[in-house]
Amino acid sequence: MATSPSTKTTRSHLVFIDIDGTMTDGTARELAMEGRGLVSGAYGDPTRSFPQGKAAFISAFNHPSMFHLDVTMDGAEAFIAWCSDLDPDGLFYLTARDIIHHEAIRSDLEQRGLWLPGMRLLCKPHQSLDTLEYKISMIRAISETAQGRTVVYVENVQRLRSAAKHIDSDILTFASALDAVNALEEVLER
Repeated sequence: MATSPSTKTTRSHLVFIDIDGTMTDGTARELAMEGRGLVSGAYGDPTRSFPQGKAAFISAFNHPSMFHLDVTMDGAEAFIAWCSDLDPDGLFYLTARDIIHHEAIRSDLEQRGLWLPGMRLLCKPHQSLDTLEYKISMIRAISETAQGRTVVYVENVQRLRSAAKHIDSDILTFASALDAVNALEEVLER
């Protein structure tokens, strides 16, 4: 629930939010990709394969025509409500989704109630770029220019959260929006 502008207390934080698996559940998209023969094996499984190539899978999986299959994760709306008291210049969705679908991604987030005016959406500039390298370089670059701000990273992938902690051990990382919203008020009030 957003507060009115006259009573709003803006806190100065940087918040980086992943989308897939963090704010939305793409399980139905994964199943659709399996049905089309584009992937075999669960996400994160070392034996996972891409019978028609990984690029074909990524292109189909991240196509905007598939977004309607996603389910909004528990806690996602509450986390965005918590973010509504923050300076919107410090709010970033940070996704491995392709930049060519930037507007459709933003629109989907807005339709789900997961978008605030002034937020920014950072998408991978090309699919061949390593996701860890891309996300960590973005967090590092933005964090270094905004010294003194509390940095929050909400990301379901452990290796990405760990890599963010290597940038600065004071970065607050959470595996889900639900974890973040349950912990942040207490952590930041100390």
